[in-house]
Amino acid sequence: MTTDVQIVRSAGVPVAAVLPWSEYTRLVALDKPSKEITAGIPHKVVEMVVSGDSPIKAWRRHLGLTQVQAAEKIGVTQGAYAQMEKTRKSQDATLRKVAAAFGIDFDQLDMID
Repeated sequence: MTTDVQIVRSAGVPVAAVLPWSEYTRLVALDKPSKEITAGIPHKVVEMVVSGDSPIKAWRRHLGLTQVQAAEKIGVTQGAYAQMEKTRKSQDATLRKVAAAFGIDFDQLDMID
């Protein structure tokens, strides 16, 4: 921990702290683990996501699967799978289930904050 922190007070009550940039970035890194969005993600998948597809849809298309085939792998109906594809930022549990069914890592699907 650094000692170069300045405390800003209002009426004697601490309201803010000024700290060195290196300390700030260290604290931010602790709060939110960094991840390299494109690590292990094919360029075509990234392009599809940037163009508006959900990560789930982009990966399905990249893998050459139909919605019916993807749904069967996951163990849901085609209609339920179609709903998964419509969501740009899915729940972690959904992403984990899809990643396992598609044979990819969770981090390769969890690319939207």
